[in-house]
Amino acid sequence: MIKIIAILILFLCLVSCVRTPSENSPVNTELAQKGDILVLCEGLQGYDNSALSLIKSSSGIIVSDFFKLSNNNEKLGDTANDLVIRGDTAYIVLSTASIIRMVNVNDGKKIKEIILPENCMPRSIDIFKDDLCVSCLLRSSVLIIGKDGHIDEIPVGPQPEGIAVHNNYLFVANSAYGDFNYSHEFAETISVIDLISKQEIKKISCGPNCCEVVVNNKNNKLYGIYYNLPSKENEPGGIIEYSLNDFSETYRWNLRARSVNLSNSKDSLLFISQMHKGSSMNEQSGVATIDLTNKSSNMIIHNPVKYDIWYSLTVSPFDNSIWIANALNHINNGKIHVFLNGDKLLRSFTVSQNPNNIFFVR
Repeated sequence: MIKIIAILILFLCLVSCVRTPSENSPVNTELAQKGDILVLCEGLQGYDNSALSLIKSSSGIIVSDFFKLSNNNEKLGDTANDLVIRGDTAYIVLSTASIIRMVNVNDGKKIKEIILPENCMPRSIDIFKDDLCVSCLLRSSVLIIGKDGHIDEIPVGPQPEGIAVHNNYLFVANSAYGDFNYSHEFAETISVIDLISKQEIKKISCGPNCCEVVVNNKNNKLYGIYYNLPSKENEPGGIIEYSLNDFSETYRWNLRARSVNLSNSKDSLLFISQMHKGSSMNEQSGVATIDLTNKSSNMIIHNPVKYDIWYSLTVSPFDNSIWIANALNHINNGKIHVFLNGDKLLRSFTVSQNPNNIFFVR
């Protein structure tokens, strides 16, 4: 009897020491609604501190770790690089973890995860019908993931990064990872994949360190954005325009550009213009635009802090305001700046570390 009582006392002590997840862990009570903003924050590679932040457009309330607070303190995963939304589901690419995390947009709760092949390092994601298209940096390939979970792997050029779906085509920017593999035979190219046959059908010549591709359905053009090699900081890189009819080059701009977006009217491109981190050059940085009719380019927003790293931009589909993801110094929590009518700063929000993608809930 004494032994039984001792065991019961020990059991009660152990139970009393185990805290339920809700006792000291904050729980998210906010839901994402139409007009709200989701911000993907990559954190630092290897630190497993990626986050999904929520900004409530009506109140300005910020839930800096929307996913974690909605999932009993579970972490999002290591190095969130890209996100695409379809319906009420967000598909988040986690490069170091090599998974795709599926998350409910409205309540931030996890749905499931897709485990990708080893040595993948996924970078970008897009959707074709019911298939997920993912670029794999380390495997120099693209994965086409069916609704049933079947994966087709298609070899492309070296170290693919940005991708874009157009009709039955997938365009893939083969970066060669800058200086790392710049001498590769197929560096400086864009791969064209037929998504019906699931085969690469062509490589288009681009520039060194080609990292982004943008499709404009309005003028039937493809834009390849190349950053040039970090070792050649005097050479800015540029944007190349191609016809979607025959993939021939139709125009070229020599300038510094990253995070290239179409305006809502699709009559212009907007992008961040700045030197890479650690550059010794002293150039004005900010947001620039290209008028696709007359081909002219000019700076419309100036970055007032030289050493702040503006990581990405998004144009609001509701009021044409420009939202800038400011990674600051890549160490502190990031900022989101909202501009309207050029240099007019409307407001700023503090989010998690290294914000790299901004999405509006529709």
